[in-house]
Amino acid sequence: MLTSSEQQLFERLKALQNRLPDYGRSWLGELRETGLKRFVELGIPSRKSEQWKYTNIKPVVEKDYWHRAIAERSVGAGDLAPFELAGLDAIRLVFLNGHFSAELSDTGGETQGLTIEPLSDAFTREEPTLARLGTLSRNANSPFSEINTGLADQGAVILVDDGQAVQRPVNVLFVNAGSPGLFSAHPRLLICVGKNSRLDVIEQYVTLKAAGEPLNNSVTEIFLAEGARCRYSKLLQEAGDTVTIGGTYVRQSGNSDFESHTICLGGGLLRNDLNVMLAEPGASCRLNGIYLASQRQHIDNHTVIEHIAPHCNSREFYKGLINGRAHAVFNGRIHIHPGAQQSNAELSNKNLLLSAMAEIDTKPELEIYADDVKCSHGATVGE
Repeated sequence: MLTSSEQQLFERLKALQNRLPDYGRSWLGELRETGLKRFVELGIPSRKSEQWKYTNIKPVVEKDYWHRAIAERSVGAGDLAPFELAGLDAIRLVFLNGHFSAELSDTGGETQGLTIEPLSDAFTREEPTLARLGTLSRNANSPFSEINTGLADQGAVILVDDGQAVQRPVNVLFVNAGSPGLFSAHPRLLICVGKNSRLDVIEQYVTLKAAGEPLNNSVTEIFLAEGARCRYSKLLQEAGDTVTIGGTYVRQSGNSDFESHTICLGGGLLRNDLNVMLAEPGASCRLNGIYLASQRQHIDNHTVIEHIAPHCNSREFYKGLINGRAHAVFNGRIHIHPGAQQSNAELSNKNLLLSAMAEIDTKPELEIYADDVKCSHGATVGE
């Protein structure tokens, strides 16, 4: 049973969904319907929910973010120059308020074994890989990821063929650009790295001046085939009024390697979910994160590593600096499934409070159902 505020939100989302093109694909309509249906089932989490205990999401629901934005002014390469990563020679995809900008993007021409295209283009030609959309995010039981599925339209598909080492990183730049008032963007990335292939991805969020009050609600799904390697970086450099809620979901096949770097430097309310599934023997992952919170920022990092198969390794290190009246949250969970023998997992979270009003809530978790494992976890907070 939906509350009145949830019902109002559902009606706004349904109106947005009805305005999206279906590209003549019945399965896309079914996927979107399933997303909003799952949202109704899950509802908006309150602080009574363990996963949202330290983050009050109620203001996000009550504000009328649920509009698609149109840039108030043109955006040129000069506007993006301050956010360029020095010395980075990258393939670049640019999205303005969630919409792909071909003019500002640079795909670098043909790259052997690499396919990159806007999600809307992939819908028109029935890319077979699209069958994977939503298969990872739906396991997270996140109402915001389900909203993203319900509004699936904008984003990109990145595919690497078997046996390919992509030399240049792919920089996906999401820009909040000059739109008045409240608005939301719901971009989605689908990344598939083929057998014994390699890919570096940088997912970057920035805000231009006078960009209104945006809500970014993103989903990234990453599939690594046998022996694949992926280095994934997520960089948030947003303005103080921005709300960013993001879910990154990873499935690793045997002997694959995933390395993640999450860097939170700006924004008002940030919530990052990172879920990694070590699904086959020999898979390994390393999750690194740093968050710098000041003024009244709220930064919430939630990670889950699922050790499903035996002989898998994971390492996780997150560090935070919290100043002013800022509030940071870290929740790291390692789940060793039955049969995941000889798992090796390590988790560490270290924090420094730089003012008397700064706050950190940290909770490392181990849940172990196998007896031949090596696991450790710890958290520190210092002045």
